[in-house]
Amino acid sequence: MIAYKNFTLKVLHIAPECSPIAKKGGLGDVVGTLPKALKKQSIDARVLIPAWPGVLEKAEEIGRLKREPIGEISVALNWRAYTASVLEAEVNGLHIYLLDQPELFSDPCIYPEKLDAVTV
Repeated sequence: MIAYKNFTLKVLHIAPECSPIAKKGGLGDVVGTLPKALKKQSIDARVLIPAWPGVLEKAEEIGRLKREPIGEISVALNWRAYTASVLEAEVNGLHIYLLDQPELFSDPCIYPEKLDAVTV
């Protein structure tokens, strides 16, 4: 257990995939299991992934999804500002934040085949 008085260690895993709602390769497996292992050590571990096509539906199907955004995040890419809604889900005991920005995350491949200044 990692604790200091009333302090809880918090870890946010940021990745393009997380099993079982968005998985392309081994990274999805790691991101889907490591936070659960950390949680057993009393660490508040959560995940943030893009809301790729089908991810919101999958999160709703096998877990709980709050469709009401909990906030927004903005980022500048290639001289342009993008704003994404942040949604919350719980899947198999894992707390997941989903970035909903269809303009950036509309490719169902997770790892885009066409690389440009925005997708890199």
